[in-house]
Amino acid sequence: MVTYYFPDKYYASDQAYWGLDLSKTPSIKVVGNTAKRFHAVIPMKIGKEENFELKLAALDEWGNADTSYKETVHFNSTDISAGLPANYTFTESDRGVHIFDNLTFKAQGLHKIMVDDGEIFGQTNYAMVKEGAPELNIFFGDTHGHSFFSDGNFFVEESYTYARDVAFLDFASITDHEDGYYGATGRIFPLENWQMLKDTAEEFYNPGKFMTFVASEESALKKTLSGHKNIYYLYNNEDAVIHTMDNPIELWMALRGTKAITIPHHTAASFGVGDFDKFDAEFERLVEVYSMHGSSEYYGNSFPLYSAADPYAGKYVQDALGPKKRRMGIIASSDTHFSPLGSLIPSTEHYVIKYGTGLAAIFASDLNRQKVFDGMYDRHTYGTSGERIFLEFQMDSHLMGEEYSIEANPKINVVAAGTKLLKKIEILKYSDSQGWQTIHTVDPNSEVAIFEYTDSNFVDDSLYYIRVTQADQEMAWSSPIWVEKLQENEIPHDQMSIVYADSEELIKTYHPATLAIDGDKNSFWHTQWYSANPIHPHEIQIDLKNIYELSQLSYLPRQDGSTNGRIKNYELYVSADGQTWEKINNGSFINSMAEQTINIANIPAKYVRLVALNEVLGNPWTSIAEISLKGTLSIPMPPDTAPPGIPLQLSASIVSCNQINLSWQASTDNVGVVGYKVFRDGAQIATTEQTGYSDAGLTGSTQYSYSVLAYDAAGNESEACEAIIAETSAAPFCGDGTCNAQETCSSCLEDCGVCPANPVEISKTGWSLKYVDSQEMTGTNGRAAYAFDNNPNTIWHTEWALTNPDPSHPHEIQIDLGAQYQLTQMRYLPRPGVYLNGTIKDYEFYVSLDGNNWTKIMSGTWAVNQLEKTVDFNSAQARYIRLRALSEAYGNPWTSAAEISLKGYEIN
Repeated sequence: MVTYYFPDKYYASDQAYWGLDLSKTPSIKVVGNTAKRFHAVIPMKIGKEENFELKLAALDEWGNADTSYKETVHFNSTDISAGLPANYTFTESDRGVHIFDNLTFKAQGLHKIMVDDGEIFGQTNYAMVKEGAPELNIFFGDTHGHSFFSDGNFFVEESYTYARDVAFLDFASITDHEDGYYGATGRIFPLENWQMLKDTAEEFYNPGKFMTFVASEESALKKTLSGHKNIYYLYNNEDAVIHTMDNPIELWMALRGTKAITIPHHTAASFGVGDFDKFDAEFERLVEVYSMHGSSEYYGNSFPLYSAADPYAGKYVQDALGPKKRRMGIIASSDTHFSPLGSLIPSTEHYVIKYGTGLAAIFASDLNRQKVFDGMYDRHTYGTSGERIFLEFQMDSHLMGEEYSIEANPKINVVAAGTKLLKKIEILKYSDSQGWQTIHTVDPNSEVAIFEYTDSNFVDDSLYYIRVTQADQEMAWSSPIWVEKLQENEIPHDQMSIVYADSEELIKTYHPATLAIDGDKNSFWHTQWYSANPIHPHEIQIDLKNIYELSQLSYLPRQDGSTNGRIKNYELYVSADGQTWEKINNGSFINSMAEQTINIANIPAKYVRLVALNEVLGNPWTSIAEISLKGTLSIPMPPDTAPPGIPLQLSASIVSCNQINLSWQASTDNVGVVGYKVFRDGAQIATTEQTGYSDAGLTGSTQYSYSVLAYDAAGNESEACEAIIAETSAAPFCGDGTCNAQETCSSCLEDCGVCPANPVEISKTGWSLKYVDSQEMTGTNGRAAYAFDNNPNTIWHTEWALTNPDPSHPHEIQIDLGAQYQLTQMRYLPRPGVYLNGTIKDYEFYVSLDGNNWTKIMSGTWAVNQLEKTVDFNSAQARYIRLRALSEAYGNPWTSAAEISLKGYEIN
């Protein structure tokens, strides 16, 4: 049964958009019709003789469960020895849906289960059955759908419930429009709705069973032909990017410091045409190739978009992957507005919703947010037009979405299993010398196809992907694999790693040093230029992983036509250990986009260091598209199989009733520790490169168990340290201290007139500046009082215009609150807009009763973004507060603040 509601909140734009008074519209309940088909799902990968579940629903023609279905169903399988029930009679309590557990397959291979009741016949997807648990499974979901909060027909809970309990999706995301989607009469996405979306996503998130992402859709970008982009957040505590942005660069800047992915969709459609000219390798990891609107794969495909596409040449996925060289994985989804996530409805004749629901397939080791997010970020994905088609595409043991280097002709392996007969499987290839080609086609005329193919025409860097077409026209598209053509004795880029770069631009654009060794001539490393312009020399250090007798280094300048950062004079160093360096060459590059080489006299080295002394036009920047090296292997280095040491001395600091801070001693490793995984009550909650973590959003007076493990670049993990137990504090003391922390709120009100569990916003009326170490009064008006003037558009900024050098950290501001308060929270709002200069990174917060004797309440590190930072703490009496900025988010000497705010209550 699917129930349609209209919302209990209305906006002026609703009436204008729909043309009726929604407040008088009744709820409409839709009850499933008589069953016409089965929807049956099993996991895509199953260990031999391991228990698994079969989920079965009896559906009507529109995808509703037939709640009155009570027939007897029979089971069969391609594995004749499978452990299945002989039959099952549905009961009234099943309401048309039943989950069968403890089933097993006994034979290896690709297997499915058939089900029938004598009139209706159905089958599951195919599952790959092998010995042992699969390292990576394939999870199916719908990453793109809408609720009543934008222009959908369902409450969020209804859509998630259908996706989980009827469509049997593994994951789902509501992506309501967060900006002025309705134009001049439209509404901005309300923050209370965003909170409700986060709360509901958290309510339905059940690791191992059903996964949700907090997500939204930014559609204002279409105004500049930049398209619609969905934003997926790894963590549930992120604030929505509530901006009506005209440029995706602004969007990506606002997302810096968050774990997020942006996915463009229906890129060639007239109402949301995309712009692949603007690209950010940090966030733009995937592209949506198909939805209910049609396919954006290429012009003239089997699912044409409903709009004329000729004016939008260059906006298809093949345009992005091919000529524009965008390294993006592929998914599909529904973009459903009139049905729930994962809706099992057939194609329609609606002018917008023309086709069935698309699905995203993601390879992940576990069904939780971290692992699924990692699978998306690594581009281990494919998309289908709605069916759970099994697809594995590998090249020389590299999974779809990956990139690698090879000198020999690459070998392609494909395993596909359809829900109907497979009509055609195509291998598509793009290279600069040959353009787009279909290099191999298989016509299986069966439900299963397994084949191998070697590309004997591999002459330059190429990308490959797989397109599957069933006899019923349902399709699947793999993510590409990018293959770099190695020259003789060329060292593979995918083997190299960056040890050090003195500067990277990571704010306005995303140009990390890794782009200098990624095998992609169209990406490039660039030193900082937006918030700072560090001067020469600039350098990059590369680990080759083995010792080579080096014969040549090639330097390729950026290929976008700009001379910015083009190296003039250089020095070249090598090292065996990355510590002691030998200069082996110095000289000048010519001012050209052409690749330039430095010959090396077969010198053995494991590390290479290129130093740029200046730029061809005298600017302070350095940029590099690619560094390539040639050499013969001298001493093979054994693979790193040694795990890091266990993190020691894990300790917990109780910050408040809802926050615990963890710290531990750094682990050691034979190569180097990359990061740490933090576990709460046995479940991973975070990864961090630091030796500490702040766990917020907890419940008061509650015990939590914590442990930490370390991991290195090779993926080796230490054992988790011994778990510790920490208990959050109860509600803080109130007013005059006579209220015991364990008392109820009502008794606190009686004793003190306040409730410590519900502190209030402290008015800034009466606040005054006591001291500030620096304020800019010349270049801009950055007076310190602007940090507490209740205006988020004015800022305090330290000096920068007439000072040389600018005053360095630490910077501090002291504020007189005008009265004594019991404080429980401090908030810091960074400056608004696109300029992030002065955003505080490391901080300390102090309080005082007399303005002379200070007590440090909190210290820590804030995330690099423009979101308001909140610091909760056990209540502290104060008349004066002091915020010290120890460093800036981008290493500059400034500090800025839009607003400093407090919560607590006045002491009578």
